[in-house]
Amino acid sequence: MATGNYTIDGNAINHWSAVGNGVIRVQGKTITLTGTPNFSTAFANADLSSTVLVNGNTFSGAATGSRYVATNNGVISSGAAGATYLPGNAAGSTSGGGQYF
Repeated sequence: MATGNYTIDGNAINHWSAVGNGVIRVQGKTITLTGTPNFSTAFANADLSSTVLVNGNTFSGAATGSRYVATNNGVISSGAAGATYLPGNAAGSTSGGGQYF
């Protein structure tokens, strides 16, 4: 769980990745991206019945890569913010019962 606003300033496979019933909660924060970081798999990843709760955030700056990947019953909840809510320049995807909403 993020307890305050923060900055992302480097590349990574994912920024948020929850696997195997894991839970990530980052809600109502300001997240600043500097230098247009690249996320080679996706900005947010939920796999194997994990949950990523990320509603109410404000993103400042841009990123490259897929916005999200939800697979194998993983869930990414944006609070119905829409498919382009998360940083990235490519569409997100779901498979194997994964959900994004």
